[in-house]
Amino acid sequence: MQNKGFVKVFAVLLTLVCVFYLSFSFVTRHYTNKAKEIANGDTKVEQDYLDSLSNEKVWLGNYTLKQCREMEISLGLDLKGGMNVILEVSIPDVIKALADNKPDENFNQALATAAKQATNSQDDVIT
Repeated sequence: MQNKGFVKVFAVLLTLVCVFYLSFSFVTRHYTNKAKEIANGDTKVEQDYLDSLSNEKVWLGNYTLKQCREMEISLGLDLKGGMNVILEVSIPDVIKALADNKPDENFNQALATAAKQATNSQDDVIT
């Protein structure tokens, strides 16, 4: 409890640093949306507008749009809507792995029969 003041000051400073770096993303997004409004769907006009602002100071009187773009936090493909990954696990392979891949003929035949029946019904291999 002796370092309460230090913890509060540290928390405030950390918050300010986070807001500062997040602000670059907001500034970049603002000018990108403004360019889209001006361009009305014409990508050449949009790019020309952004290029004309790239060397002008647009944030806090010190940062150009180009610098803001370099310092913004990048969105991953999942946040941009660019990539979805689905992992599908083969249930018969999991069952074989759990059985230590033993070469038991009855087990393999039962698993093959269950897999064959699962292809013709809504149930999976286990049920």
